[in-house]
Amino acid sequence: MSDWLLALDLLEEAVEAGLAPDDETYARALLAQRTPRAVDLLKQVQVLNPNHHRARDMLAKMLLALGRLNEARVRLEVVAEFYPRDVNTKALLAVVHACRHEVAAGLAIIDALEPDVGPELADVSRKVLEFIDQINRAGARGLEANDATALMDTATRLLEQLLPLREAIASTESDAAGRANQFAFGARIPPVLARVFASVTKGAFMLAFGRVEAAATQVGSAVEVHPEGALYLFHGMLLRELGQLDEAEKTLRLAAKTPSVLDWRRIALWQAAHVQWELAGMESAAPDPVMKDRAVQSVRTLAALGRLAPQMANSAARIAIGAEEFDLARSIIADWQRWDTADPRALRLRMLVEYAAGAYGPAIQAADALLALQPDDAEALRVKKQSRQQLRSIGSGHGDPP
Repeated sequence: MSDWLLALDLLEEAVEAGLAPDDETYARALLAQRTPRAVDLLKQVQVLNPNHHRARDMLAKMLLALGRLNEARVRLEVVAEFYPRDVNTKALLAVVHACRHEVAAGLAIIDALEPDVGPELADVSRKVLEFIDQINRAGARGLEANDATALMDTATRLLEQLLPLREAIASTESDAAGRANQFAFGARIPPVLARVFASVTKGAFMLAFGRVEAAATQVGSAVEVHPEGALYLFHGMLLRELGQLDEAEKTLRLAAKTPSVLDWRRIALWQAAHVQWELAGMESAAPDPVMKDRAVQSVRTLAALGRLAPQMANSAARIAIGAEEFDLARSIIADWQRWDTADPRALRLRMLVEYAAGAYGPAIQAADALLALQPDDAEALRVKKQSRQQLRSIGSGHGDPP
């Protein structure tokens, strides 16, 4: 990384001195201050010179880092077809597959590359792909993390598994007769991404020491340079911890809709819904209907993504109940109970949504199911009693029908 940073002045001098159009555009891409601008310039290089291999390589890495995985995959597959012996391109393609939850396809590529790169580096590469898959699986489950510090702790524990691979990469690079020097996992990264990684690393370090505001500043600087979904998520969670809810809400909405190299959209939507519900102030004298609608939409989009972690389903259903979106809440609870029919949290929510919707018979049934697991549950006893009173009132003609 330091070599790249030291070379920036030389690149500027080269541009000023004059280069061929494709090389000048490539140099300007390396000097770009934001990754979207670098991508635009690298695409221009491909128009000027379709055979500019360094630009192709750098563009693929940039698209991958921005989470534009489909575009990165298509470009890498075209390059691999024309340059079947290019191990770097194929290794990057393996990473893209892993990021797309296609780890088996990525591992198959590494298996095919093993004769060219050697068994040691191939084994390291497999571990990298498995690490990416583990992170994505954690994100798909929701990580059960509801604040930036917890999210960072989880990510750190995962990263600890990857740190020993650095030594393995370094040792295998020198043992593969130069072939590994062009391999993706040991290849250099674009200068603009080096600056992004430096800012994120500083932010993580500051967060570890409780300096949340300083961490938010560093991550905010990184996401300005590199608008990627996971960075928006991290920044939004830090802003939420600082109590800057309006900015957190905007940032988390961006996190939910911006492409990401990590599949953490569920967490982004979950976080956004929490902040939007808090900003809606449904218990206040003047609730905000716009924020209420945004919270419901975030929950609806989250539910459409499929199975949710219990903690995530619990809070999402409670927001839906609070917004009187009873069918949405029922749908979330039903999906949860398909996976776990006896979870008392799901039974409690079933009881609460039916009572809130005025369906007192089903509320009593859910209360009985909960009481079978927890006989002294005060809330279940109360809801059951009130539901019976409501049914008696309706039966006597003194209450509203459900």
